[in-house]
Amino acid sequence: ACLTRHAAFERMQAPREAGGGSVYLRLTTRVMDQPKRDLEANAQLKDSILDGGYWHIPPTEHTRNVIVFSGAVAPQAFEAQLQLGDDAALLQVTSYDRLASDWQIAQRQGRMCHAVHLLNCVPRDAILVTVIDGHPSALSWLGGVCGHRVRPLGVAAFGQGGDIVDLHRTYHIDAGAIISACRGASAIE
Repeated sequence: ACLTRHAAFERMQAPREAGGGSVYLRLTTRVMDQPKRDLEANAQLKDSILDGGYWHIPPTEHTRNVIVFSGAVAPQAFEAQLQLGDDAALLQVTSYDRLASDWQIAQRQGRMCHAVHLLNCVPRDAILVTVIDGHPSALSWLGGVCGHRVRPLGVAAFGQGGDIVDLHRTYHIDAGAIISACRGASAIE
């Protein structure tokens, strides 16, 4: 958390041309296990996290689906990937704002960006299944980075009450919905 706060404050202070901008913090009351890792010993992972996303399970030439998730739906994304097995890669977006801003600036400047670096290794016929406990369009733009088809999952209506399990099922952002989107997306081919 300290690393993220430090990077966030640097971003708020930097000019836009240098990658500066606003910082969006998403808070949740949900308790989630944090991976144990030494980011100082793994500079590449640290940079990827700060640049907006990293692979938990990278794609192979056999990857049919990529589960792209952000935020408090991490347990559902991990569960879905575990059930789908080797056909599904797992990508965590740590900042969709940073990824999108960098992609837009890179397009104008004609340079490589982190989003392209992440998605360039995904087979062209693989489908991105994006899932977030926010509006589905927050991640669906990732399909435009390298031309992948997208099946976006998220919350498009608000105001429903309930516990987390019921709400995730109601809004189709639970593990079962992710699996169905992956299987349904694969069947479209």
